Amino acid sequence: MKPEIFFLKYAFPCSFVLMSRKEITQKEHKLLYKSAKDEKLYLPLEKIESIFWRAMNFVESITNIQAVRRYWRFEHNKILMSKKSQILDEKLLKECMIIPCEVLLIDKDNATVKSEFFDDYIKLKIDFVNVKPGDKVTKHYSYACEKISKILYLKMVENLKKISNIKVKR
Repeated sequence: MKPEIFFLKYAFPCSFVLMSRKEITQKEHKLLYKSAKDEKLYLPLEKIESIFWRAMNFVESITNIQAVRRYWRFEHNKILMSKKSQILDEKLLKECMIIPCEVLLIDKDNATVKSEFFDDYIKLKIDFVNVKPGDKVTKHYSYACEKISKILYLKMVENLKKISNIKVKR
């Protein structure tokens, strides 16, 4: 998978916030979704970088897969937590965080997942991933962004425990 597509699978879920702020149009929102879903760019790379300029401040290059993976898997949450005093809505902060989850059930285009970081089971859209019960995924807003290995899942859980004040649920 191209790094810019990988980037979009994580970036797209927060694009509704950008649309609500009138930072992107509904047409751009649809093209971002289509790009992530079809794994093909329907907007120029420069446009994608300008839309997600906040993330681009921290990703050295959208075409460097290691940089993109490092950002979404480990740095994004650190940056959010360091700026959380600027974010008034705690619910929005938790939605924006990348959280590792386990898939419990598949129902059409949704997966019911659980995580050590929330009390209840939640549904995620699985438009960008092909998963089955028992798989590990990452959650960003209401989307499963990536299927991950158990080892990466455990690394992400440990990292999230270190940097966040989200209570681990047992």
